[in-house]
Amino acid sequence: MLEKYMWPQFAKVLGVSVKEFQKSTDMWAKFYLQPLKNIHLHSDLLGESGPNSDIRYIYVFSAIAFFILIIACINFMNLATARTAGRAKEVGMRKVLGSQRRQLILQYLTESTFLSFISMILAIGMVLLALPAFNQLSGKSIEISSFLLHGMPLLLILIALLTGFLAGSYPAFFISAFQPIQVLRRRKKLSIKSGMMRNALVVFQFTVSIILIIGSMVVFKQLRFILKKNLGFNKEQVLILDNAYLLRDQAKTFKDTMMTYSHFMNASISGYLPIPSNRNNSAVFHEGDRDNEHSTSFQKWVMDYDYLETLGMKLLEGRFFS
Repeated sequence: MLEKYMWPQFAKVLGVSVKEFQKSTDMWAKFYLQPLKNIHLHSDLLGESGPNSDIRYIYVFSAIAFFILIIACINFMNLATARTAGRAKEVGMRKVLGSQRRQLILQYLTESTFLSFISMILAIGMVLLALPAFNQLSGKSIEISSFLLHGMPLLLILIALLTGFLAGSYPAFFISAFQPIQVLRRRKKLSIKSGMMRNALVVFQFTVSIILIIGSMVVFKQLRFILKKNLGFNKEQVLILDNAYLLRDQAKTFKDTMMTYSHFMNASISGYLPIPSNRNNSAVFHEGDRDNEHSTSFQKWVMDYDYLETLGMKLLEGRFFS
C-alpha cells in the first residue's frame, strides 16, 4: 500500500523520484498494531476515538501517594520510638520471663500491621463518602465497583501489609534489642541512638512535605492561570454541534431556524475552532512563480460572517464580516 500509493504521492510533492524519496526519509508513513488497552494512556494520535489521558499522570499521582505513605510511616516510627522508655520496661520484663527477641519483633510488627489495616478500612469508608462529591466535581462517573476489578482488593491488602511492616520495622528491631539489665538500671544511653534516628526521620519527613507543598502551589497557580487566562474568545455557554457538514445545503436553513428561538443569542457555521483541532494548511505562491520557490504557509478556516461575533472575538482594527 505504501509503495504503490503513498510513496509516489510524497515523491511527486517533493519533486523527486521514488528511489530518491526512499533514500532521503525514514518512511513518512507506516502501519503498526496497537493494543486497544494501550490507547487511553499510551496513545496521542490524530483522530482518537475519545479524549485520552496520559500515563505520566498515573506515575505522578502514584509517586505523591507513595511519599504520603512514607510520611505516615515516619510519623508512626517517631511516635513509637518516642515511647521507648515505657516499652523498654515491658521488653525487659518479657525477656526476664523468657521471651525471645523474634517473639517481640513479631509482636510489634503485628501491632503496626493491625493499625495499618484499620487505617485502610477507614480510608475505604472515606472514599465511599467522598466519591459522589468527587464525581460531581470532576464530571466523572467512577463507581466503587471499579476498585473491585483487576485484583485491586489484593493490591490494597498488599499495600496495607507493606505499610504496616515498614512503619513497625524500626521500632520493632530497635526496642526488641534492649538488654534487660540496661533497662532495669535505667541507663541514659538507650535514647541516644533513638534520638539520632528520629532527627534523621524528621528532617526527611519535613523535606518531603515541603516539596509536596511547593508542588501543590505550583499546580494550583497553573490551574488558576488556565481558568482565568483571556483566550481571546468566549468559550462559556457555547454549544458545538459536530458534523454539521452532513446537512449539506440545509446547514444555513438549520442555523436560521435555530435563531428563531429566543434561547440562542447567535450562531455560526464553521469547520474549525480556535482551539487545537484539525487544520487546513495551504501553501500560497506569488503570482507568476511557476517554480514554487517562494511560498507562504497559511491556515485556512472556513466560516460564515457570524463566526467572530458568535465567539466574542475582538478585532484590533476594522469591522466584522458583513
